[in-house]
Amino acid sequence: VNAIYLKADWFFPFNAELTAPEPFTLLDGSQIEVDTMQFNEFLPSGSGEAWTAAQIPYAGEELSMIVVVPNNLGKFRDNFDAKRIKRIRRSIEDGGIHLHLPKFELSYHTSLVDPLKALGMTSAFGLGADFSGMTGSAALFIDAIEHETYVKVDEQGTEAAGATGTDMPLSHGPTVLVDKPFIFWIQDDATGAILFLGQVTDPRG
Repeated sequence: VNAIYLKADWFFPFNAELTAPEPFTLLDGSQIEVDTMQFNEFLPSGSGEAWTAAQIPYAGEELSMIVVVPNNLGKFRDNFDAKRIKRIRRSIEDGGIHLHLPKFELSYHTSLVDPLKALGMTSAFGLGADFSGMTGSAALFIDAIEHETYVKVDEQGTEAAGATGTDMPLSHGPTVLVDKPFIFWIQDDATGAILFLGQVTDPRG
């Protein structure tokens, strides 16, 4: 079992009083209303062919969340790789932004046995395994590897950062409207290492 846990406040918290229901278009074209957070401040943002992105820093300014809203999630995901991530990161620049981001909560559970076998890790499973160098016993083998992820995103932030407020005059910047299925990742800003990566097709979970 591998576990990772992150609880981090936003560097610039969202004002909960501005959160309001807004339409969100699902993959099948139908619309729902979800609680959507508002931010009119200076945040890094970027755009490319058929997508927009915003970078939201966490308190401490060591981690941030990148939210990417493609026009078509399926087509975007088909070509989503390390090179595209680099292009998205290079496009992001500081500036004013109007961000509409739905609150969301999601969880995911899966077995990693088949993916690891597909990557070539086959001898560790079943009676052919040999862990005697680690345990002194040749009778051990891996039977299951379970992975579970939980992510919850809401307005909460640090009290000190709350002093910046979100009621300042409009920032004369682009609008990043997260009103359709999107991709997000949480990264270490110094190294670029991605800690969490996922897609949200329905913010209700």
